[in-house]
Amino acid sequence: MVTTGEAPIMLLIGTRPEGIKMAPVYLALKRAGVPVVLCSLSQTDLALNEVLNLFDVIPDIQFDTLNIHSEPCSVIQYVLADLKSTISRLRPSLLLVQGDSTSAMAAALAGFYMNVPVGHVEAGLRTDDVRAPFPEEVNRRVISVVTTYHFAPTAAAVANVLAHGARRDQVFCTGNTSVDALHLIREKIAAHKIDIDQRVRDWVHMVRDSERDLAILSMNRPDVLEQGVEEIISAVHHYAVQYPDMFWIVPYEGIPEIAEAIARAGLADLKNVFLVEHLSYHDMVYVIDAVDIVLTDSGALQEEATSLGKPVVVLRNKTEQMEGVLTGRAWVVGSDKQLVLSGIERARSLLTSGVYSPLQFYGDGHAAEKIVAFIQVRYEQLQEYAAKQRIQAAEHEMMQTASAAKIRVAHKPKSQKNQKSQTIDNG
Repeated sequence: MVTTGEAPIMLLIGTRPEGIKMAPVYLALKRAGVPVVLCSLSQTDLALNEVLNLFDVIPDIQFDTLNIHSEPCSVIQYVLADLKSTISRLRPSLLLVQGDSTSAMAAALAGFYMNVPVGHVEAGLRTDDVRAPFPEEVNRRVISVVTTYHFAPTAAAVANVLAHGARRDQVFCTGNTSVDALHLIREKIAAHKIDIDQRVRDWVHMVRDSERDLAILSMNRPDVLEQGVEEIISAVHHYAVQYPDMFWIVPYEGIPEIAEAIARAGLADLKNVFLVEHLSYHDMVYVIDAVDIVLTDSGALQEEATSLGKPVVVLRNKTEQMEGVLTGRAWVVGSDKQLVLSGIERARSLLTSGVYSPLQFYGDGHAAEKIVAFIQVRYEQLQEYAAKQRIQAAEHEMMQTASAAKIRVAHKPKSQKNQKSQTIDNG
């Protein structure tokens, strides 16, 4: 916790992806000596705590809001309530939120309502369809409206923010902090500072030693699971049977819809398919680094895979990560079986064409440093504004206290007033 008299930068996280993408920012602020407070809304979330431990990060403030409340309306209500008292006490100079979760949107609103400048990490992602993804597209639009400083990951994201009305001097192209996190974990894996699941390591080594192609199928979005999981699993089964020389890793993350679809398709019976119940973040980084092709509905995996030069088959009808699509490194296929098969073929043809190299349009691994550099340039300005807000808050509290005292005096029972008057007269 901050002990200096300076108003801290407050970072808000509530989900595993936010933990991954905000950890580099938190660490960069620490290295720069900038006062910072990390607030977690998911104290008992094992997935979030797992990634924070990877980065050796411990939250300064913890709530359990998101483990108790998951429905969006309740999340908004309780995040606003939790953060009101915290922001009142800390009076941060800047509130940083990340991405497009409902908790991030509610946190941005809390900052706005309490006159704290809001910084949005990963600003500007858009599909221009309020229902896809739902509710993230609306969440990030709302965040943009109340944000003071937009930290956009790409030039396209900068253009999106400007198109929605932000001033040019409020928008900064930094790259995506997910790439920072990716490189940090890859370095730890290379230095043997992180243990990889032995079964996963053995499978990867077996495939690599045999010089076979390796792909991963990763799904977890509710809309994909509801509408297309059967078709996607069927497509992978079909391809795995037709091309036994290509191997697969399929984490099903304990999700019943995926497990049931796998069972019905008979995917577990195939020798070139490795099913794993769960991949931790560092195991996933290890696998993405090792595979040749990625099939996913995850925006973060699209960024990470493309940054490592992996062709991506996007299992969604729309994606906000269009850079890979526009450069011919990713294909949006949705969940239709034939389109998924076509996407796999196109990705595999990219491997044989030799066009297979890492790209940096999602960042160079230094996005967090760029965000911190901006904060340092504006630091005195932010501190001055925070000091004014503290003075105004104190004056407002004094006025409320004085008003409350007047009301109490005005509402004293007449008998007490008369008794006091008689006591004075008798004296």
